[in-house]
Amino acid sequence: RKGYDDGRGKGTYTVSASYKTPLGLMPYATYAETAAVEVSQASDVNPSLVGNKSWLSGSDLREAGVKGQWLDGALLGSVSAYRQTRTALNSISNTITGHRSKGIEVELRWVASRNLSFAFNGNDQKTMVKGPDNGFIYIPSFVALTPGVNGYGGGYAVFAYSSFPQRKVDYRATAVPKNVLALHATYVTDAMTWGRAGATLGLKHVTKTSGTVPGAVVYPAYTVGDASLFYERGPWTATLNVDNLTDKLYFTPVADVYANIAVLPSIGRTARFTLKRNF
Repeated sequence: RKGYDDGRGKGTYTVSASYKTPLGLMPYATYAETAAVEVSQASDVNPSLVGNKSWLSGSDLREAGVKGQWLDGALLGSVSAYRQTRTALNSISNTITGHRSKGIEVELRWVASRNLSFAFNGNDQKTMVKGPDNGFIYIPSFVALTPGVNGYGGGYAVFAYSSFPQRKVDYRATAVPKNVLALHATYVTDAMTWGRAGATLGLKHVTKTSGTVPGAVVYPAYTVGDASLFYERGPWTATLNVDNLTDKLYFTPVADVYANIAVLPSIGRTARFTLKRNF
């Protein structure tokens, strides 16, 4: 029985620098390199990856931005631009494909009063798959030129996605949304004889996504709400969290090799209640 052995390793490090200006602004820059083992769904390492020395992959992150605070620290904000490269393992074909993401992130936090605060987070990102993509992938029946009922019940796949001319080169990872925006408001009462209470209400907006084959199904953008309440008195704390407040129905593509033939419906309105006592 043939065995494989590869004793090499790879380090991980981060370098960051920042400067605080008199205007309350702090520009900064970060560079990081990390390494990760290419594992399959069962957290196993395929022997062939060890044999061809591709079981350990690296990634890097370049980020630069500026942070600031104003109004005596009541308003905090940051904006940053980043570029990240990483890899993804196709566990069926045991091929490794590179990904490159570029984007901008914005974060704002404002303490409007001793009781009321607001938070905003948003990003604009473009994720590219580095071609050629030689991984295995399932495809819809219409791509296999078997449309409609003629394709019902069949399983269609390509063992190298690069067999499509558009996937021999870099292409957009359209299953990743371009924008995600979130806004939350929080109100907390003062400490009273009856205890203390608070509430948070928020909205999250996600732009459209789609499969990755040419002419793929497009899943519309969606906005969902969430809310939470808490009540504290003495050692007791009660918390209620509600996700998908309006019971919104939306869809997102399944990741990995099923991205073009399967979709996940949203989870409906979900509530969680927690009662805690400190000792």
